[in-house]
Amino acid sequence: MTGAVRPFARPLRDALRVVPPAARPAPASEAGSPLGGAVVGGSIIGLLKGLFGVGGGFLIVPVMSRVGRVPRDRAVGSSLFAILVASVVAALRHWTLGNVDGSDLLALVPGGLFGSFVGARAARSMSPASIRRVFLAMMAASTIYLILFRSAYK
Repeated sequence: MTGAVRPFARPLRDALRVVPPAARPAPASEAGSPLGGAVVGGSIIGLLKGLFGVGGGFLIVPVMSRVGRVPRDRAVGSSLFAILVASVVAALRHWTLGNVDGSDLLALVPGGLFGSFVGARAARSMSPASIRRVFLAMMAASTIYLILFRSAYK
């Protein structure tokens, strides 16, 4: 199999590929991005992240797409970077407080990486309506789970 790309190497290579800024299509409203709306939206999302411990991507992407009129692919990438920065800060703080269990990381990190690559690849082949339906199903399942097992969170 020399010279051939392994089946799992191609999605990884494609996911890590950096597109130079000149090759990216310019968004329709880059010049008129509403900074005030971004600050207010970001503040509200930050408050919710702090209260509930959510990543925020499920809130950031719709706000950027609808309010800021940012193309969805750029909204997803931008929200992931914003979440990365906030997550690193929060993770370091929780580490210093002793709230991190290293044994959990051994299972969560590889699974999260694999799921991220698979999800990003799947999203490219799905319509926006299909992605919304999957998102709605996941939110409904999470809601039902929290209602049924709320005693575990007391």
